[in-house]
Amino acid sequence: MRIPLLALLALLGVLAACSQPAPPPPPPTQNQPPPEPTPEQQYGEIKSSLSPLFSEGPMGLNMIPSLVSTAGTIRASKSVTENGRQALSMLIRDVEECIRKNKEVNKWRKVKAGCLVFEALQPGSDRYAKTKRDADLMLAKPNVEVTGFLESGNDTFIFLVTTNNLTGEKKTFKVREGEEFYAPPKVGDEPNTQNLLRVVRIIGNKQAVELEYKLVNYVWQVEGPRARQGA
Repeated sequence: MRIPLLALLALLGVLAACSQPAPPPPPPTQNQPPPEPTPEQQYGEIKSSLSPLFSEGPMGLNMIPSLVSTAGTIRASKSVTENGRQALSMLIRDVEECIRKNKEVNKWRKVKAGCLVFEALQPGSDRYAKTKRDADLMLAKPNVEVTGFLESGNDTFIFLVTTNNLTGEKKTFKVREGEEFYAPPKVGDEPNTQNLLRVVRIIGNKQAVELEYKLVNYVWQVEGPRARQGA
């Protein structure tokens, strides 16, 4: 049986085509955006940008506005994708834990910073409004040093130096048991006209003075010069 020449040539062409390797895949599209980072990756990035809040070291009040601004930027940038929102939720949980832990150990600057950062991450929430007010009240409590005593007739006068925790301003007072003193112009963001401290009593032979911080009914003792010198 004879195969026509044209059919034979066509058959050979098909066989040759089948024996050739497949062409390579097309190159990837140029400028294709990388995949979005995972929630965990984004969480690590945004938490590090707020590291002063989570560190063990002290925090200056001048650092708080920068942290709040950073928190607002984080919320704006991470609220647009699902992975970003998950990262944001993880960060918010950490901020709430930071507020709780610092409140337990009376680190009121970090408590206030945490409350303000939370508000920047959750606009409109008043969840920590009371805690922020408590922080303002405790930050308004000055450091007090008893510098001496003076007997005058039937009275014992106590010399005290207060240091404003927010401004560093020092003031000197001469008071007796039961008297009130120290009226800073502001408590937190609110104007103030009342005395915040009261002398409760002199302890022992002028070993210490018991004071009351009236805004929160907090009573504590401050050693006098004799006790500090071990006398």
